[in-house]
Amino acid sequence: MANKVDNYLKKIVELGKIQHALDLGAGDGVLSIYCASFKIKIDAVDIKEPPPHLKNHQFINFLKMDLSQLILEPDKYDLIILRSILHFFKPEIVL
Repeated sequence: MANKVDNYLKKIVELGKIQHALDLGAGDGVLSIYCASFKIKIDAVDIKEPPPHLKNHQFINFLKMDLSQLILEPDKYDLIILRSILHFFKPEIVL
């Protein structure tokens, strides 16, 4: 798993200042699981069903939904992860 985690994300998480993160387009949950290993609470969002290893995880709350329908609460997250998801959006949403 470590080779799939971006070095920049590693540096941010390892600082120890992140308490609650949002993983948009969580997919198989590699990044969520990495963050959770530092006891960071994660809201992992993906349009697909959560993989079995993410169900009932102590630190990961998986939300099955379309990202375009997501409404963010101000100041809820210390970190928002968006990795390889922009190509799934319609151009008018991204721009």
